[in-house]
Amino acid sequence: MAYFPLFVDIRGKDVLVAGGGAVAARRVESLLSFGARVTVVAPEIDGKIETLLRQYGGSSETDAYTSSGNGGEESPLQVIRMRFEEYVRDAGRGAAAATPWMLLAAAGSSEVNRLAAEWGRQRGALVNRADDRSACDFYFPALITSGETVVGVTSGGGDHHLAARVAGRIREALPEMMEE
Repeated sequence: MAYFPLFVDIRGKDVLVAGGGAVAARRVESLLSFGARVTVVAPEIDGKIETLLRQYGGSSETDAYTSSGNGGEESPLQVIRMRFEEYVRDAGRGAAAATPWMLLAAAGSSEVNRLAAEWGRQRGALVNRADDRSACDFYFPALITSGETVVGVTSGGGDHHLAARVAGRIREALPEMMEE
């Protein structure tokens, strides 16, 4: 079944990402570019997330629940270096007590993703589980942007390579279309 496309203002919305690998890194980068406040929970993170931490002045600490960057202003990116299971167990503390608006389960483990998706749903968050499209409230699209123009492409969560190819063709054609 095809999902209805919906474009939403996510500026300042809290997004929790379970996992710190390459898939999580791509999604974190996209979310930050649209103004979301992102917390990544993972024992280890991809180099791209490290780069984003430096770019946005965020913090990356073991067992950290609060931090600030950029001269005292709160950073839109926080990394909590711990296993998601530990985060859930400590859910009454600090940032873990907050309810995310959206939760992305993008860990390398199906069990962690299942736990994260259940935890997020229990709190009323929109959930995307990278390894199981049937457990998604929404699909995370391939994004193409040019100024205020945003195109999202999905193949119903089933063929990421097809979505990437279509997005690539749109990216190639978009500059010419924007000139017309």
